[in-house]
Amino acid sequence: KTCGAMGCVLWLIIPMVAMVIGESPHHNTILEHLRPTYHFLSPQGGWMNDPNGPMYYRGNYHLFWQMGGEQEAVWGDIHWGHAYSADLVNWNMLPIALSPGPDEYDSGGCWSGSATFTPSSSLGSVGLLYTGVSQNLSTPDFPWNEVQALAVPRDPSDPLLQNWTKWEGNPVLPGPPISDTTGFRDPSTAWQVEEDGPLFLAVGSGVAGVGGAVLLYESNNNNELTEWTYKGILSEGNVSATGVIDWECPDFYPLADITPEGDERVPNSTWILKISADKHYFDQWSLGTYYADEGYFKAFPGQTGRVDYGNYYASKSFWDQDKQRRVLWGWVPEDDSTKRQVARGWAGIQAIPREIHGDLKDNSLRFLPIPEIKSLRQDTTIFDIEGTGDGTNEFQVPFWRSAQYEIELVVDPMKTKAKSFGLYVLANSDRSFQQHTSIVIAPTNGTITVNRTKSTIEPTANKEPQQGPIREENAYFLHVFVDHSVVEVFADNYHTVITSRVYPVLGTGEGGGTVSVWWDGEEFAARIRLHKLNNA
Repeated sequence: KTCGAMGCVLWLIIPMVAMVIGESPHHNTILEHLRPTYHFLSPQGGWMNDPNGPMYYRGNYHLFWQMGGEQEAVWGDIHWGHAYSADLVNWNMLPIALSPGPDEYDSGGCWSGSATFTPSSSLGSVGLLYTGVSQNLSTPDFPWNEVQALAVPRDPSDPLLQNWTKWEGNPVLPGPPISDTTGFRDPSTAWQVEEDGPLFLAVGSGVAGVGGAVLLYESNNNNELTEWTYKGILSEGNVSATGVIDWECPDFYPLADITPEGDERVPNSTWILKISADKHYFDQWSLGTYYADEGYFKAFPGQTGRVDYGNYYASKSFWDQDKQRRVLWGWVPEDDSTKRQVARGWAGIQAIPREIHGDLKDNSLRFLPIPEIKSLRQDTTIFDIEGTGDGTNEFQVPFWRSAQYEIELVVDPMKTKAKSFGLYVLANSDRSFQQHTSIVIAPTNGTITVNRTKSTIEPTANKEPQQGPIREENAYFLHVFVDHSVVEVFADNYHTVITSRVYPVLGTGEGGGTVSVWWDGEEFAARIRLHKLNNA
């Protein structure tokens, strides 16, 4: 077996100093090496799940999220955490935005929701619509009453929106409009079909014996967000075909939002519906026609896909008025035992925010990491690799040990005959390969896989491989972000994303693990760029 580095260039870039938003109380400092440093998670520790109400407001980005009321890393007593940022990368904490109670309608928790701008409203320029829950012990399978409630800024002129107040007439939607619903939660950002027309709202739901559903409402009091009329089912699934009973966290927006302005190929009636499949924990998008007058959405046959093929759920997008783009947030849940999460003192992070782009060539979506993440690049290393040989060949990047970095792998298809190739990341440095996460591209099979079989020796961690589709013509570029216990893989020209939780134990203390490029048999040629990333 032979493998030669045909060229090596080392670039040193002046580090960008990132703001550290605070110390975090951990129960077990031995597990500190697993805590991501440039993905967003609550600096106080504890529980984090769905992103809520992201927006751009008076010069700052805002993010809310589902936060456990207690500091143990377990779900329960859900509040809304709140932070702001100038760049979507470095975040500053703000006071908790919403807490359960004191009224009965949300005494059990303030569940997920969205932000809607209402310039004409007497209540303020933006409102948060969210699901309030209270305990209902008469339904043990799901012991919650669900309603939709409204909160508004106490001072709309405050660019940080530091204080929120619940509308005195809550709940705005006191219960599901039909009797056979299986869920009633996660109101969307409201939208207008016509500039001076009413607002419309989507709420996640399901219909017993039918499947997941999105319920449609229309505002009927000058878009104050306080009075709504049920219009019908915007879209529904098929439980017998999919097994999905409830649809959560709906997103609904026009395709024109994410395509070049003025492109005549995009009719105004073409919209995108994103849903989160409850109990199955995947997010799915569909492209279709929005029949606004009739109040329903019909997906185009075959024009649907996964937002992410790994540990990623309950995503929420927003329109960034500053940069004229649609940005997507998503929750990255843990994939090991509750006991280990409690020992760490934190559970759940947010994925790197992604720009959503429409691909009109094949009527699909692309998900790109926001360009602002480049501000964390500390230095860049480049290697050109050429090699041949039977079996599995490997080029280990010399003098490289890190646990937080970015990789761009560009393979030359004219000089490559290997049947499969990819990366080893977070490998233990003693070369025993007892621990590593393998990213596998198989162009002729049309697959990309994050193989977690040897990602950790921790027995409670899920080590199942995670796989997504890849087209052969797009198989030769790979963009990867590694952050201690999370690996985000962008492939297939950003059509396919796999977010994986891994929990390396060996050789991941000071300095982190190693990186290698590997290929199976015959000729192979590639260039790898590695960027060490600062903390955020």
